[in-house]
Amino acid sequence: MNKERRKIIKDVVAKLDDAHAKLEEVYEAEQEAIENMPENLRYSTKGEEREEIADNIEEHISAVDSLRCELEEIAGSA
Repeated sequence: MNKERRKIIKDVVAKLDDAHAKLEEVYEAEQEAIENMPENLRYSTKGEEREEIADNIEEHISAVDSLRCELEEIAGSA
């Protein structure tokens, strides 16, 4: 891989780092909101929906992290 393509991948990795950080902020805020919900709402359909959303965000954080690691490996080994 030439320097130009390697730089492009490194730029993508940097953007993924930013996306990862922003998703973590959203996830933490959502978790805090869930924790602060009254118990009757927390265990209602609305609370379950918020838990599911938080779980999905957490899965996407993991996916972004995996992609970032793979791209770093590609850029470093090429």
